[in-house]
Amino acid sequence: MKPILIIAALLGWAGTAQAQQEPFGQNIGAWRFSQAPHQTRVICRAFAGSENIVGRTGDGEMYVSVPANGIPRGPYRESTLIAGGATEPVDAVSDGQRFVLPVDKDQIGRIVRAGGYQWRAMVDGRIRSGTVMFDRDVGAAVSRLQECSRANGGR
Repeated sequence: MKPILIIAALLGWAGTAQAQQEPFGQNIGAWRFSQAPHQTRVICRAFAGSENIVGRTGDGEMYVSVPANGIPRGPYRESTLIAGGATEPVDAVSDGQRFVLPVDKDQIGRIVRAGGYQWRAMVDGRIRSGTVMFDRDVGAAVSRLQECSRANGGR
């Protein structure tokens, strides 16, 4: 599991620095891309429609993000990510607007192969969950995120 501090920093960026966001490269199918500075790194994001995001920081950390839809601000340790037949715990976090789940290289690979993922979190004593489906261009979108990160001096 990745440190929740990285994800908390991403959420702080998402709420305060969107004016610095710039496009990155051409769209791939319905996917569009952005880059934005954050402290000592750049955050690259791929948008699937208007709600679902796959992101990569300049140091190579990846995450997926969905609208919080009423999930209060805070950490959600031991949330669950389900992709490609694997169910794994992740330390997710919400800023009240976005619910962010860190993913590692293996998890993003399963998400690409499966064309989506499911998530679950215990919120106020109830299980909240969602399913995200991506189109066939998700693999190319993830590759573009790596291009973005490298173009900005990252991994």
